[in-house]
Amino acid sequence: MTKRLLILIMALLLVCASCLADEQVVVDSFKVHVQDIMQPVLATYKKDAVHIRYFDPSKHGLQGSGHWFKVRNLEPVYSLDVKKNDSVMYPYIGILDVERYTEIFTGSYPTKEEASKAEKSYLSNAMQHWRF
Repeated sequence: MTKRLLILIMALLLVCASCLADEQVVVDSFKVHVQDIMQPVLATYKKDAVHIRYFDPSKHGLQGSGHWFKVRNLEPVYSLDVKKNDSVMYPYIGILDVERYTEIFTGSYPTKEEASKAEKSYLSNAMQHWRF
């Protein structure tokens, strides 16, 4: 009786181990696919690519004179979550979250040249977020 119980437990552990291995294969597959998608996107972000922009208050229904300012779009950060699903057609769901922050250099400048010299900055609290 003890031998049969031990063999049954070993068989169940073997089945569970194969199920977990299959799930890990799925997760690894999603990771590779996401890297293939994200690498070309990340390659478009240059480390020192800053933008000098002009703010025209009249285009936003505001009064006052316009000014120049400097911004830098930082490289996006992404994460992947793979979840098991009850669907027979789609047994796993992969969710890709992508976040991007903008670095804003302080100051409003009358000329484009002055704005390009700005050095002090902060992260914008207006993060962009996408979920796929």
